[in-house]
Amino acid sequence: MKVWFNNSEPTKVISLGKSVGDVDETFFEHDGELAHGVVHDYYTISNRDTLVPRSKAAVDQARAAKVAAKTQMAADREARLYKAKNHAANGIPSTQPGLQAAVNLLYKMLDDKGMLDG
Repeated sequence: MKVWFNNSEPTKVISLGKSVGDVDETFFEHDGELAHGVVHDYYTISNRDTLVPRSKAAVDQARAAKVAAKTQMAADREARLYKAKNHAANGIPSTQPGLQAAVNLLYKMLDDKGMLDG
């Protein structure tokens, strides 16, 4: 398997397994087993040619951070949709007809895609 890193950061794995890299990327072949699966964030590189798995604590922390980020993104999305739904439902002052039409169109598009259900 090819292990890719950016020449400017030779200890940071940027990809595992891709076949072609960018001009500023280098790879080395790794034939061993992957301790943490094919998630490049869970490894570092030593001497520009050795894949080193991160500690279990570091992997667990990275996994928890990814879960927290996904949860936050979902909460932010729900908050934006709620705000858009309420904004459209409450209407926009008639002194801003262009904005009112844009928000109403956005609300209709979101509603048509089923994103405002619930």
